[in-house]
Amino acid sequence: MGVNTAVKTVFIEKLILPFLDRFFRFEKDVLKYPQAIRFGPDSSKRFNIPLEAMKRVQRGEGFVNRRFPAQFMLSILRNMRKSVRSLARNPPAPLRIASKEFLQELDSYAKSLGVSHVGFTKIGPKHVFQDMAVLYENAIVLAMEMDKDRIDKAPSYETMAMIMGTYDKLGIAANKIAHYLRKQGFGAHACHPLGGMALYPPLGQMSGFGFHGRHGLIITPEFGPRIRLTAVFTSIENLPSQKKNEHGWIREYCETCLQCVKKCPVNAILDTPIPHESGKMTYTDRTKCFPYFTENFGCSVCIRVCPFSEGNYAQIKNAFIS
Repeated sequence: MGVNTAVKTVFIEKLILPFLDRFFRFEKDVLKYPQAIRFGPDSSKRFNIPLEAMKRVQRGEGFVNRRFPAQFMLSILRNMRKSVRSLARNPPAPLRIASKEFLQELDSYAKSLGVSHVGFTKIGPKHVFQDMAVLYENAIVLAMEMDKDRIDKAPSYETMAMIMGTYDKLGIAANKIAHYLRKQGFGAHACHPLGGMALYPPLGQMSGFGFHGRHGLIITPEFGPRIRLTAVFTSIENLPSQKKNEHGWIREYCETCLQCVKKCPVNAILDTPIPHESGKMTYTDRTKCFPYFTENFGCSVCIRVCPFSEGNYAQIKNAFIS
């Protein structure tokens, strides 16, 4: 074992793994809040990507044999912890109605933090992971673009470093937005984009950002699937939720495209997604995807080969529908 590998292993075993273990147990404290939106009978069990990835590293099966952008990890860990610990700072009787002007200011503030899209919806129990809860049903959904030039290099260290940086920046933005809401008298619960307590893709679709593709990721008109998602749950009850989604044609287009299915390095994207009684769909075989993911810089090939990543949504739509 080389010096760099030994240092990484100690860093993971002594700092990251113990922190993640404590944090994921600490997350469950939200269940104690009487008004919290709890998981339901159709809720999915969360696969803790950072925890499972670090366990593979510990076994010598993942990033430990490659370069890893550790410079973002400490900031990500701090902001994951802050997202839950800051709940104690919520006002005891939070405001529930926001003016149109405030919501416009909120949108501008989020954009100033690098957020690409701000949307609104309501979350239901089926969107909350098993054994978890979020503080409010009202969701401010945030999307942040991932750099196309770096995605085009996937799988690579440059791609992974950019993605980790995006996770970090979006997590910081979510906590700042929660703090901004609390200063104005509203309650807020920021969730970190790396992990989280709820399924983000359905929230992105319900917010009108785009529609889920065959790879299970939300495809947006501006960036295709080159986004990361998170949410800030709030006491604000009059959020202007999206009434309909105009991007439903994407599902039919994906059935004719299948580039992500054909070019997945380990055939992990299913030819036929598996439907569940809850309405959720399983698009990938995690037993194939995750080992390759952890051994090859987080992969992201499915994002790179998606035609929508080129930013040509209008051209694809016009050619497909006409």
